[in-house]
Amino acid sequence: MFDPANEPFFRLDVAGLSQPLAVSCFSGHEALSELFAFELDVPSEALKTDPGGLMYRSCFLRLGADGQGIHAQIQGINLRCSGLARDHFRLFLGPRLGVLAQRLRRRLFQQRTVPGIIAQVLGEHGLRKDEFRFILKGHCVLRPYCVQFDESDLRFIQRLCAEEGIHFHFRHSRDNHRLVFADGLGALRRSRPARFCPDEDGAVEDFRVSLSGKVRRGGARSQELAQGESDLPGLQCASFLPLSGHPCAAWNRLWLLTALEHRGDSSALEPPGLFYRNLFSATSWEVAPRSPGHYPKPRLPGLFRAWVAAGEPGSLVDSQGRLAVQLRVFYQGEGARPGTCRLPLDRSAVGDVEAFLAGLELGSPLWVRFADGDPDRPTIVGRADTRQPHPAVADEQRPCTSPAFELLRAGHPLVLLCASGSDSQPTACGRLGRAAGGQGRHS
Repeated sequence: MFDPANEPFFRLDVAGLSQPLAVSCFSGHEALSELFAFELDVPSEALKTDPGGLMYRSCFLRLGADGQGIHAQIQGINLRCSGLARDHFRLFLGPRLGVLAQRLRRRLFQQRTVPGIIAQVLGEHGLRKDEFRFILKGHCVLRPYCVQFDESDLRFIQRLCAEEGIHFHFRHSRDNHRLVFADGLGALRRSRPARFCPDEDGAVEDFRVSLSGKVRRGGARSQELAQGESDLPGLQCASFLPLSGHPCAAWNRLWLLTALEHRGDSSALEPPGLFYRNLFSATSWEVAPRSPGHYPKPRLPGLFRAWVAAGEPGSLVDSQGRLAVQLRVFYQGEGARPGTCRLPLDRSAVGDVEAFLAGLELGSPLWVRFADGDPDRPTIVGRADTRQPHPAVADEQRPCTSPAFELLRAGHPLVLLCASGSDSQPTACGRLGRAAGGQGRHS
C-alpha cells in the first residue's frame, strides 16, 4: 500500500482550481458496459468558492503515489445527506456518457452499422471523435432498419452492444477518460503483477474461484468466476490481472477484471488511518467479455400511421419496391427535422401492387406494421384512406391506444375537461374511456 507519510490523503484535482481538494472518504463502482460512479466526501474548508460552481467540471481522483486514479465529471453535489460528516459536502462523479441517460427518443436508422449509429449518438451529445474508440475484430453488417423507441440514448447503445456482442469500458488518464468499444481481448490492457499474500500490504488479500454451474454447447463448463479483495489502487475494470503466490497453483495465471468496488478513507490523521480496499470480480482471461446486462428490444404491435413523403405519381417506388414515407409515431414535435425512410410493401397484405399504388401521391396516408412487433422489421400493409379497408389486427396485437393514450405514453401532460353538469360529465368522460380501449391503430 502507498506510504501515508508521502501521500497523506486522497485528493481530487478539479479543472479550474489551483489547488486539489482533500478527500476524507470515498466509494465507487465500475463494471464492464456500465457507467462508473463514485461518491466523495470533501471538507468544506478545502473549497474557497461556491460548491455549485463545480458542476460538470472535469476532475481526477488520485488514489496513490504512483498517479493511479479515476478521471470523471462532477455530476452532483449534496451539502446535506445521511452519513455526511459535519463541515463536509459530497460530490458525485461519473463519466460524460451519463448524460445519455437523460433523454428518451423515438427514431429510425436505415442502412447503418451499429458502430456508425453509436458514433452518431455520441456526437449528438458533444463527445469528440478522440473521446471514444472502436476496436472490433468482427464485421458489423448494415442493418436495413434499426429503431430506437422510448429508450434513452444510453440504454439504446447498451442494447445495440449486447445484440452485436460488443462491450464497452473506460480508459483513465489524468486528463481524460476514453470510452472504448470492443468485441475481443485485443483491446484490454494488462495490470501490474499482483501477489497473493493475506498478511502483507500491496497485495491480493483474498481470492476464491467458483463455477457458474451453466453448461455450454458440447458439454463444456462455463468460465470460472473469481472474487477477490486487495489494497492495490492501480486495478481497473476491463484489464488483465496476473496473479501469483496463491496456494492453489491453478489460480496463478491471468484473470480478466469485470467489476470493482472501491473504498477509501483518509479521515484519520495518523497511520493506520489511511485506508483503501477494493473488491473485484474476474473471469478466465480466455473468454472475451460480453455485455452482462439484459436489454430487451421494444415491441411495437398494431398498426401505425404514415404518409407518402417523396416521389411523383407513377414513380413513387424505388428499384427495390420501397416507398419513401414518414411515420407519425416518430414525430419529434414542431421544428424537428422530419425523418423520411423507405419501407417495403407487404405484398400479402396489399394484394395487387399496381392497384395499391394507383392514385398515391405526396401526403397519401398509409398503414405500417412491424412484423411480429419487431421494431426493426417495418412494412407497409395498407392505405389509411377510404380506398382500402384498414388491415386486420390480431387480438393479441391490439394495444390500448388512442390519440390521448399516445400523448400520455410520450410523457405529455393531458388535461381532460368535463362539463360541470351531472348529465354531461359521464358522457364526456365516457367517450375518452371508449377511445382509450383502442382499435389496434396508432394515429
